[in-house]
Amino acid sequence: MDQPTPPHRNGPGAPEAGRQAPTLGRGARPVPLDRLCAAGPAAALDFETTAEVAPMDGAPGQDRAEEALRFALAMPHEGYNAFVLGSPGAGRRHLVRRVLAEIAPTRPTPPDQVTLQNFEDSRRPLALQLAAGRAVALKADLDQLVNELVTVVPAALSGDPLQAQRATLEASLEDRQDAALAPVRSLAESLDIAVLRSPEGFVLAPRSDEAVLSAEEVAALPSDTRRTVEQAAIKVREAMARALGPAEEWVREHRQALTALDQAAARAAAAPPVSALKAQWAESPRLCTWLDALLEDVVQNAERLSQEDEDESPAALLLGEDAQDPVQAWTRRYRAHILVDHANTVGAPIVWEEDPTLSNLSGRVEHRTRLGTLVTDASLIRPGALHRANGGYLVLDARRVLSRPMAWEYLEQALRSRRVQIRALSESLGLVATESLDPEPLALDLKVVLVGERELFYTLSDIDPEFTALFKVPVDFEDDVNRAPADELRFVRLVASLIQKDRLRPFHRDAVARCCGQAARPTTSGV
Repeated sequence: MDQPTPPHRNGPGAPEAGRQAPTLGRGARPVPLDRLCAAGPAAALDFETTAEVAPMDGAPGQDRAEEALRFALAMPHEGYNAFVLGSPGAGRRHLVRRVLAEIAPTRPTPPDQVTLQNFEDSRRPLALQLAAGRAVALKADLDQLVNELVTVVPAALSGDPLQAQRATLEASLEDRQDAALAPVRSLAESLDIAVLRSPEGFVLAPRSDEAVLSAEEVAALPSDTRRTVEQAAIKVREAMARALGPAEEWVREHRQALTALDQAAARAAAAPPVSALKAQWAESPRLCTWLDALLEDVVQNAERLSQEDEDESPAALLLGEDAQDPVQAWTRRYRAHILVDHANTVGAPIVWEEDPTLSNLSGRVEHRTRLGTLVTDASLIRPGALHRANGGYLVLDARRVLSRPMAWEYLEQALRSRRVQIRALSESLGLVATESLDPEPLALDLKVVLVGERELFYTLSDIDPEFTALFKVPVDFEDDVNRAPADELRFVRLVASLIQKDRLRPFHRDAVARCCGQAARPTTSGV
């Protein structure tokens, strides 16, 4: 019998120091080196190098996982989101990316999402959905409308016809006052008191020989004369109060009439461009209703559209562009602010959110500083991953979602309510925060694909009663693959794909056969 070959001094079979190497039993023979690993399919490979092999998408032996993923993505009912579970490196993300890249272009493109000013409650901007690609057109149309309004409305308010009507109202008020003051003027003349009209109302002044005395001249009068003048002024003032008792109501009516004139002029100027825009967007009844509210807001605040320069005071400098152009600051409420634009999206969107924090999922409301105070408006609303993926697919790493504060709770709430609502972390934790906006929520319709380990999936199934209702489809990756000839050839194509992807030098078929043999060896993880 052949003598056994002693183990290598430093190999795994080397004897410990001070111990004799074990001997083979009777009839035992040494195992040749070529028998220590599974033989590769080199003889069945009909190529010289992997440069001649067609690459393969996906992982061999994961047909059931791919079928489950496609089932989840195709199911239109609520709760059929997918959890892709398996060991890291098993090709989970690659499979998801490949299947989504195949399915998403065949699905309809979701609508654009914009926010608009809420004229009834400025803290709750309105959310509006438009056909894909129409958000940019709406923004351009509203920008053009604003440019027209800031031209035609101030022109109408400063035009000659309106000024003539205002002058008529002023003259009418003066006539009523003069008629009421006629007896008072007679009394005042008899007492040498002049009744003068001023921008602030009526004032009394003593006179002498038809000339009104100045304050210095009154002070120079003898004390007895001044006392007589003061008593006369009191009598005239009391008579004037009695005569002008209804005057406050006249002034109120006068101001209301002036306001009605201004509003009528503003409406006449603003209504034509607003009506023209409504005709262009008749496809969206809700937008047309909002344009009606815009017209009313313009009418009620027409004076804010006047083009008056602001002084460059320190406060104005701190206000920045809002102080330099108050009209531009005010008219921001009449513009559309685009949240999501699908003008260049083909099919359904695919969003991979690598940092699924609460704000990255739900969106956020940013602020700007004005005179040391944080302020905001609808133009500072930023969309989250749920907004961008709405109508399509959102892929998340399950462990990362669970590790971000309040992110998992928010995701479940959004899927359960089928609405996406912007939430701040401070608000969710009950902390005091700067006053902010509370935008109107949007309807949510998307598929969420979570990628995680098998242990994480079963843990969530045990501790979260809502998990299995929201993620009904487990996409389970196999850790072991049968070593059949067909599977070996698919593995060869996978090796060729990895070589081409990483731009490595092509493998010879003997090297590929060795890879197959190595892949068949069990590892410590059991894969």
